[in-house]
Amino acid sequence: MKLFIILLLIISVNINSLAKGFEKSPNLNSLKKITAAIEKVRSELNDKSGIQITVVNKNETVYSNSFGYADSERKTKITKDTPFYIASTTKSLVASLILILEKEGKIDIDAPIKEYLPEDFQFDDPNLSTEWITVRDLLTHRTGLQNQIIEIRTTFTGQQNNETLLKLFSKSRYTGRKHNYSNLNYIMLGIIIDRATNSSWKKLLNEKLFVPLEMNNSFADFKIDNYESVAKPHSLKKDYSIAAKNKKAMFIHSGTLLPSGGVFSTSENISNYMKMILNNGLYNDKEILSKYQVNEALANQSNINRNFPYEFYCYGIGWEIADYTGKKLATHNGSNRIGYKSYMAVMPETGIGISIISNENVIPFFSQVIIANYILNIEVNPSKADTILDEEIEKYKLKLEERIQKRMSRQPNLDASKGLKLSKTDIGKKSLEGKYVNPIWGEFDVRQNGENLHFQFGNLKNDGIMIKENQFKVDFGFAIATVSFVIENNNVKGFKVREIGAEFLKSVN
Repeated sequence: MKLFIILLLIISVNINSLAKGFEKSPNLNSLKKITAAIEKVRSELNDKSGIQITVVNKNETVYSNSFGYADSERKTKITKDTPFYIASTTKSLVASLILILEKEGKIDIDAPIKEYLPEDFQFDDPNLSTEWITVRDLLTHRTGLQNQIIEIRTTFTGQQNNETLLKLFSKSRYTGRKHNYSNLNYIMLGIIIDRATNSSWKKLLNEKLFVPLEMNNSFADFKIDNYESVAKPHSLKKDYSIAAKNKKAMFIHSGTLLPSGGVFSTSENISNYMKMILNNGLYNDKEILSKYQVNEALANQSNINRNFPYEFYCYGIGWEIADYTGKKLATHNGSNRIGYKSYMAVMPETGIGISIISNENVIPFFSQVIIANYILNIEVNPSKADTILDEEIEKYKLKLEERIQKRMSRQPNLDASKGLKLSKTDIGKKSLEGKYVNPIWGEFDVRQNGENLHFQFGNLKNDGIMIKENQFKVDFGFAIATVSFVIENNNVKGFKVREIGAEFLKSVN
């Protein structure tokens, strides 16, 4: 009898604990509806991407699921442990790392950036100064920095280190905008972290955030060994099908993984980060951030005015803040051209947090928002959640079609069959081969590839199509480059890339 009573008490405690986990979250019946809603949205929008989704209520995970393939060609299913590239959602994690370092006394976020940069560093533009730009300005995108060269090199080539980046940063221009969301701000924050700690932002992100938050499938230092385990990027085709981009040559490597967007993670790992935010900086009763720091991160630091997908009114520290159904919603999203889309949102008043990650970036631009809104409305507007879901599906179907048509019209379309043959006399393929260097833009490598001439600019690579003598068009996926070789006295001096107005000289080494 005594044993029976003890068993009843244990069962009662467990049931009560489970019920408390759902006190301010979707009830158990509604949780079953989430899966049905996700499948409906994916069906109606023809979303064939692979996705992970996790929903939390304060410190409890109340829903976690995955759909589709990590690799559509190999039919590899997504699991809860499959890492996805989360792109700009990285910024929120790096912002929290800065706040941790502030708590440790290693960085003062209100100090001018000159405190953390080399003494001889300065901007060429008189409207930019290391004297008045602070670490907080970088965190909240208030600097007005503009630098196309850094954007392209860091995104596509990985041909840089901190020393190179600082030389390029000196050439930045001032946009004149009070709030100007830019990767540049967080790239510079990475340099500041490295210099202030004599370490690296990647190492510290792992030590001070990933390890204590049990984000065991998260990393910012991509190695080719990771390739088989991660969700592959996919591209959308005109018939709404998707194609996996499985060529390793097109894949991200560590040189392009920067604080502006350099983390691979899972929705469950991101959910641990959201739990910390929703619990005022605590995770498993351990303080990661102070309550004051969390409040500051979710407070108005920089006014913005954008109405998609929410009524955004400010940027906090690593969070975009919006009003949704009269409640504060803090979000961060990320996407990139090769085929990933991430969504993260917390609604502090309700304790709800949502993380959704996809390995295609066109349709999920809308489907993630519809799914997240449905989950939020189950909590804040349950009687209308299903109606709002149907209305948003129809609304975003139209927007999606417009987006797809616009995207398809921008895609490069080169017909290789119309290209000219390389001359076997005069300047042939062997003469054009070699390394071409521009001190600002970096290096091109040009090699013979069978009957073609192959161009590589960091991660960007493809065979060129000769359109006239010594001039080639190269489809790099996101844009077409026009490359014109400069010939003097039958010697190849270099080439010019028309689209960026830069000349690359042939290296003699």
